Amino acid sequence: MIKDQLENAGDGPLHVPGFNDLPIYLELPLEERFAHGSGEWVQNPNITARELAMLHLMNDLTDRDDWHVKVFDGGTASEWREEALSLPLISEKAWEWCLSELQDNAKLFEKTGRIVVLNTGSGICKSDSLLSPQLRVELREGIARLLADGQKCWAPNTDQQEEVLVDPSLFSLLYGKTRVLASGGVVSLDAFLNSSGKGIVAPKHAKDDWGDDWDSDAPYALRRFSTHFQRLPCEVQFTSESSSSVRITSYINNLHPIRFKPLYNTIEKLISLAIEPWNDILIKGDCGRWPRRIDTWGLPPWQDIEMEWPSNEEFRELEKDRTSAAFKTIVQRIKEYLSLPDYHSQERTLRSESMKRIPDDWETSDRGLQMAISAKRRRLYHWEHPDAGVDLSYKKWRAGPSSSNSEFIGDHKYYAVSLQEEFRGKGLQIIVKIGSIELKPEKPAYKGGVWQLEATLNEHIVATAMFIYDAKNATNSVISFRNQTRMEFCDFQWKGNDEFEQLLKTYAIPADGQGPAYQELGTVSTPNGRLLAWPNTVHHRVEPFQLVEPTQSGHQRFVILYLVDPHYRICSTRNVPPQQHDWWAEAALASTGFAKKGMSQEILDLIKQETGEWPMGMEEAKELQEELEEERAERVNTVSCREIYMIDENWGIGRPSDWKDEQGRDGYGKLSVEPPAPLSPRALGLARGGIQNRGVRRRKRRPLQ
Repeated sequence: MIKDQLENAGDGPLHVPGFNDLPIYLELPLEERFAHGSGEWVQNPNITARELAMLHLMNDLTDRDDWHVKVFDGGTASEWREEALSLPLISEKAWEWCLSELQDNAKLFEKTGRIVVLNTGSGICKSDSLLSPQLRVELREGIARLLADGQKCWAPNTDQQEEVLVDPSLFSLLYGKTRVLASGGVVSLDAFLNSSGKGIVAPKHAKDDWGDDWDSDAPYALRRFSTHFQRLPCEVQFTSESSSSVRITSYINNLHPIRFKPLYNTIEKLISLAIEPWNDILIKGDCGRWPRRIDTWGLPPWQDIEMEWPSNEEFRELEKDRTSAAFKTIVQRIKEYLSLPDYHSQERTLRSESMKRIPDDWETSDRGLQMAISAKRRRLYHWEHPDAGVDLSYKKWRAGPSSSNSEFIGDHKYYAVSLQEEFRGKGLQIIVKIGSIELKPEKPAYKGGVWQLEATLNEHIVATAMFIYDAKNATNSVISFRNQTRMEFCDFQWKGNDEFEQLLKTYAIPADGQGPAYQELGTVSTPNGRLLAWPNTVHHRVEPFQLVEPTQSGHQRFVILYLVDPHYRICSTRNVPPQQHDWWAEAALASTGFAKKGMSQEILDLIKQETGEWPMGMEEAKELQEELEEERAERVNTVSCREIYMIDENWGIGRPSDWKDEQGRDGYGKLSVEPPAPLSPRALGLARGGIQNRGVRRRKRRPLQ
């Protein structure tokens, strides 16, 4: 098997993608690795709107103090029930499901200190107890030296608010320039500068010069890889046969292993803490971790309030004498009928602008009684969102639904992941980033980020862990998550415009059927001391936050760990001698003993300046970093625009990457520089099934930022 040939231990030639005849575009079969979101993992079909509401409710409740205890308290549960039932789409059955799920999760939380939320096929793990106060102190003390270092590196497009203290995009592997120990040997963690200047230049690869991504004919799959750059992970080994304790065995890129040795020890503890959360959320192959709670391949029966009314002929007779007791009785009945509350717009059969107006003069006008009844009936005639626990009970869902106990949801088997067991001998590869969002009175608000995915496939990132170790004078910040989705309308039972609209609402799809094929799952808070972990199958976006006290500074500081799929091996800092000129120059001067002989720092700095920029100076590194970040943004854009909501002859939403039309074309053409016009009423009518000769409608648009 190819994955067994991947090796970077240094005992022989480097056998990783991009070196020694292994293609840079190498991708293992899906069943032999973890899933990623770079045009691969999709939630199929969308999650229903009611299930999304349930996920939001459970995420909110598990943010409350002692939730895992209070959920078993009858009084608190009753209060939560009343609160939940006041929310849109939380029915009695939905609440009963949520309560059962929360109580089961509370038992696990008591043992582990963590919980997975927004869990559909993928999920987000959160914990407020794994990052202990003592460990947060270690982080603050260890990173304080980085903050005081004086060199400011700002993340792009953040208005100099996000400072990157350890940036994996600096001094990355550059094909055609970076020296690599491709024939064997390793960079020692203790004597890392002994390898400086050794190795061969990393081979150049065919330039991915496609111009405008959407003008080119280059295969979409190849656009997800970079032939220029790769960020360098460090190597991590497990230190025991029975735990998740680890030791870093190669330098963290851009974090000096001697000067910051105590911080290395602290980061090792963070990696150990991230193992189990990653085990909770990593996805094997194309099988999600959790089945859908609610599903339907059509719409439930329409609901109505049955009322017995006179016939048309009887109404005409009543209207002949509007002073009679019979007429006054029917008018009173109609008034009571008209006073019934209209159903929520989410469950009504027609849009408000399409509903008949109740005549003001219905009591006196010809046929006014019938017109008033007809108009009101349209406001009462409604559909209901599919409910929880109807087709599939909570117990069956928890056990794993199958075609034998669920009409709509197919077989699902829960599975476990254990990185420490499966890769104990091989170890892991981790990319480390340390940063801080700094708020000041003159810049009191952080505007938030854009949707992100680790989409450069030659890095093979499959999961992220984020530690918020220091937050001060900042409002609560949250991270939004979304899934790529796919739906095939031809698989659903519906007819007519009204039912099509309700089908879109059932699955929380934009009413115009347009836009990127993503479903926003919700937001997860990032309070001080929280650990979050998520798979690289979901996109994330940091939302805006600001100072609490606007006259004082504030910040949110974090450490992010990116897990390289351990089924692969990629080129790491074990194989690449440090490229930082400052590291080499500092060691070279130290070896002369000038400082010990009393030479002033001023003279030492002058000598250092004369050493040039070998292997690479900061100015050149930052120029290359800008190129890398631009390329990464293009990769995310490529993936984000690959799957779009579109109405076509198959009534499909979110075409798979291998889909082709009758002529063998994949249908993904040029990306318009302007946002597209909405679908015309006629085009939308075609999609809604009113005309048999359905033409193909495909429309691209920019990814939502």
